Amino acid sequence: MMSDRPNSTRNGCSLLPLWMLPASTATMLPSTTIRPCVWRPAIKRVYVAESDDAARERARLAYASYRTHFLKPLPEGRVDPDEIPRPTRIDVDTAFASGALVVGTPATIREYLQRYAAETGANYFVGSFHWGDLSHQEACRSLELFASEAMPAVL
Repeated sequence: MMSDRPNSTRNGCSLLPLWMLPASTATMLPSTTIRPCVWRPAIKRVYVAESDDAARERARLAYASYRTHFLKPLPEGRVDPDEIPRPTRIDVDTAFASGALVVGTPATIREYLQRYAAETGANYFVGSFHWGDLSHQEACRSLELFASEAMPAVL
């Protein structure tokens, strides 16, 4: 059952799970249900584990595999512009330092999300949990820890 009250984020965007509605229904919603906003996404590779050291060690290996996925030649001999920060050009230590990789315990991830939202104004987060050579089991465990212990603090 759909509530007639929108779910609002701290940054003032009214959100409604439109993916659950047929397209024809979404166009008939009252204008007060959905309020346009400026999206400020945070899109990161995430790995959550029981210890920061274990998370960093596993993420370091997974990132090495992840980087190899971008070594394909471009069609028709095109050259990739150097100014585009592709993963092949970013080593794992730089990825950790820049926040491109967000790894650690649920507490570490929770603190990162709170700080990132406060400093950047990001109002939604897109985490990639299955990347590099992480197994399905590792990705699911990471997502489980994220959803149960890190995410509730920033909702």
